[in-house]
Amino acid sequence: MIKELIKVYLIPTSREFYNQKSALRVSASKNGIFLEIANATGKSEAGANTFGWRGKETEDSEIVKLSESEVLNIEGLINTFYEKGEDSFKKEAKRICGKDYLEFYHKTETGDKIISLRIYQGKLFLNISVSKDRRLSFVIFPSEQRLIREYLKYVVNRRFQMADMSKHSDYLSSKE
Repeated sequence: MIKELIKVYLIPTSREFYNQKSALRVSASKNGIFLEIANATGKSEAGANTFGWRGKETEDSEIVKLSESEVLNIEGLINTFYEKGEDSFKKEAKRICGKDYLEFYHKTETGDKIISLRIYQGKLFLNISVSKDRRLSFVIFPSEQRLIREYLKYVVNRRFQMADMSKHSDYLSSKE
């Protein structure tokens, strides 16, 4: 019974959000929390947009691993933007990272990545940049913002559960 419960809590979780030009995948596993943005690459036979996720023939995406605090900062500023407006967003971003927008730098084996949450022409954009010439963006529309916020909070909670279960799995298994 306990072993089955442990397996359930260690199963990765993932959700995708779509708009016309790109898609956002948020994932949690025992290895961390990941955001991936993929550009639309064409249309399926049914006329739906297709996206260049990693692992497919086309790789028109970028993925980044984030800490729980970074994910919660993103969630909080999405909420601030939609609940209190652009000025409050900029004020809170300035408090967090000293800029009018949220930005995190990550050094990776394949090069530096910049994750940002910015306002452009009244819309909220989540970006992953790997160079001056390569930036993938996902627009967070009002209709999706609450779903994205709730899922980001869920993923952080799920990640804590995964870490706890993984840490204590030997102990729990021995009690069976």
